[in-house]
Amino acid sequence: MDGAAGGYTWPVIAFYSRRLGCLGSVVLSIVLTACLIALFLLL
Repeated sequence: MDGAAGGYTWPVIAFYSRRLGCLGSVVLSIVLTACLIALFLLL
């Protein structure tokens, strides 16, 4: 994937993980991974 997208995504995950806690960060990472897989399959 694009390095710029990765550089933008991880700070967002870190920000929300502090707000949501462990479970929220796990769910968020799963959702983002699923979105990336879906985009990859569509391209």
